Amino acid sequence: MDRLNKVEIEHSLSALLADCKVECTLNADGTASLMVEGPQGEVFAVTGLVRSTYHGQSGLKRLAEQIFEDIELARQGLLPQRALPHHSEADLEIKIVL
Repeated sequence: MDRLNKVEIEHSLSALLADCKVECTLNADGTASLMVEGPQGEVFAVTGLVRSTYHGQSGLKRLAEQIFEDIELARQGLLPQRALPHHSEADLEIKIVL
């Protein structure tokens, strides 16, 4: 992910996350933000991704698995395991925007 451009990230993650549309924003601080639209129209935001953490195809697969797991937990109404407790729902690392 650290060597891919915005369009490459979007296409790669969309292929790995079946029936999901992915929009990517590359931030000036070197991180990436994703908007993932699920097959039922629900939207999930993932922010502050350190791109170098997800190197190569194996890194993209790991990220897709983490996103998928967190989407499933959010659908069940459970707090994602990787998200830290925050003071408001708007500050959640992964949030549902319906």
